[in-house]
Amino acid sequence: IAGKQRLDAAETVLRAMSLTSDFGGLVLLAGHGARTVNNPHAAGLDCGACGGHTGESNARVAAAVLNDPLVREGLPPAHHSAAAWAALGYLAGIATALAYLLFYRIIGRVGAGYASLVTLMVAPVSILLGAWLLGEVLPLRAYLGFALLVAGLVILDGRLFSRQRPGISLSEPGSP
Repeated sequence: IAGKQRLDAAETVLRAMSLTSDFGGLVLLAGHGARTVNNPHAAGLDCGACGGHTGESNARVAAAVLNDPLVREGLPPAHHSAAAWAALGYLAGIATALAYLLFYRIIGRVGAGYASLVTLMVAPVSILLGAWLLGEVLPLRAYLGFALLVAGLVILDGRLFSRQRPGISLSEPGSP
């Protein structure tokens, strides 16, 4: 790809990710991927948009283009402050590791199928945080969608309805 096309591609990629201003100057690209056999949580990480293939190659190509010396010259300078490096270290080492340790402990207690319901709340929580912290305006249909999602989770959870009908038990016959 010619230098001007690489620069245009890099600008397009950064603009698509809203990385044009007010960010730490350091971008971590992670390619998703999973090889799943009978695991509801892991299946939630598979991507139907890319035909079940990993995003690893896309992340590598993007990193190669964004780190090309000619492209770097054409982009505004990035300043890698100590705060940016500290944020990257926290996100990669502490937050991610702690989240996985906590998640696997929860799986051990309630089971993978039950714990995978949490993954359905990731997008709505992110959108609501954007509205709350960044002042983004959400249309009414977004709130209605959240309500529908919560209703579906309540139904899938099953505990609410089992309390209302004391004669129905979700436990095995003969168990307390």
